[in-house]
Amino acid sequence: MANQVEQKETISEVIRRELQRRHWSYRVLAEAAGISPAAVGQHVLGRSIPEPSTLKRYAEALGLPFQYLMVIAGHQEPPKENRPADLQMAIETLDNIWSDLPPEVRKLVTNFISELKEVKE
Repeated sequence: MANQVEQKETISEVIRRELQRRHWSYRVLAEAAGISPAAVGQHVLGRSIPEPSTLKRYAEALGLPFQYLMVIAGHQEPPKENRPADLQMAIETLDNIWSDLPPEVRKLVTNFISELKEVKE
């Protein structure tokens, strides 16, 4: 019970969220991950749990940490020290999101953060 982590999302919800965030269809994800659109549909609808090899493909295609997907899918126990692993997963995810942003959006965000720092001081 000490190692239990409250799981807020299922693997199907994570994949669905990432599809929506990117405005991708099942077919686009299937091509990016090298799997069939039917398999993507089964995973998004929660009718089947992707195998670790498929999760690896999703991780690469979506820019998500493989370990995170393994834990969410139930193939791996959460790390005993949750905070460092969760923090690392969050950093990797944010880094991937940041990389996907257009340069002009990154500049706006950077300027906004600088302004917030000035207000705080």
